[in-house]
Amino acid sequence: MRTFTITATSPASVDLVWKYYSSIHNYPAYVPFLKKIIMTDPVAEGSYWEDVTVILWIPMTIPHIITSLKPQQEISFTMTLPFHGTMSHVYGVKKHGEGSRVQCTITFDLGNPVINFLLGALLERRLRYMVTSILQTIEQNHAGTVLQTIS
Repeated sequence: MRTFTITATSPASVDLVWKYYSSIHNYPAYVPFLKKIIMTDPVAEGSYWEDVTVILWIPMTIPHIITSLKPQQEISFTMTLPFHGTMSHVYGVKKHGEGSRVQCTITFDLGNPVINFLLGALLERRLRYMVTSILQTIEQNHAGTVLQTIS
């Protein structure tokens, strides 16, 4: 099992940052590797959704369940990965001065110690890229919102 956290501050408002994290249907526009979202439920705790993502050049459907939704504060979800693996994402947003502070914690277990050892670092690198890309999209789409990555 691996866990890592990325924290960043931005002059962008909590409202603006929250719109990116809570607009699951729009994820393919700014989350690298995602090709499609399949979601018929509204965004709420307990809602089920799937993403079609590309892993090693192969499109795969990954099921998600929203485990926490606290408007303009936190959204989290768990995923079932191929080969009995699991993953969880927790995105927290709070006011920081005139802007906001975002904290993302991701935990994953690929379902096998050998696979964790062989692929864990690669997956973590990909996930870190995904998280920082979301933050950079907010920066690029809203001039003047320069993000500072803390960790």
